[in-house]
Amino acid sequence: MDRKKLFYFSLIAFTIIILDRITKSWALGLSHQQFLNSYISFGLTFNRGINWGFFSAENSLQYTIINGIIVLVILGMLYYTYLCWRQRQSILPNMLVLAGALSNYYDRIMHGGVIDFIILSYQQWSWPAFNVADAAIVTGIGLLLLAAIRNR
Repeated sequence: MDRKKLFYFSLIAFTIIILDRITKSWALGLSHQQFLNSYISFGLTFNRGINWGFFSAENSLQYTIINGIIVLVILGMLYYTYLCWRQRQSILPNMLVLAGALSNYYDRIMHGGVIDFIILSYQQWSWPAFNVADAAIVTGIGLLLLAAIRNR
């Protein structure tokens, strides 16, 4: 992969981080749940676990362990991205995952948990709150899985 593509993929990752930071800054100002329509609403929550609140940390030791694991995963993803780049593979999915993970990790350090605020619902069903970074992570992982299936 040439340096021009690396620049564009890095620009996409940077844009995701900036968009995530701006929307989370807005969400920090929410005093109550705001409804855009019957399917989308915004309500501030802090997630001390991983995606969708799994392994939510109730004490500081659990939270520290989860943060340590997240750092190891980010470092592993950085190394995997470097290997993909060296082999001239697309690193767009990797950059989406890294951008989301880094922005969410910033929340963990600065706010004691990840800022989640987007809520999707339909009638009695509601998806767990998420943010722009989470959407980038899920999209990146989906693209990685599609590439793995296609290359199989």
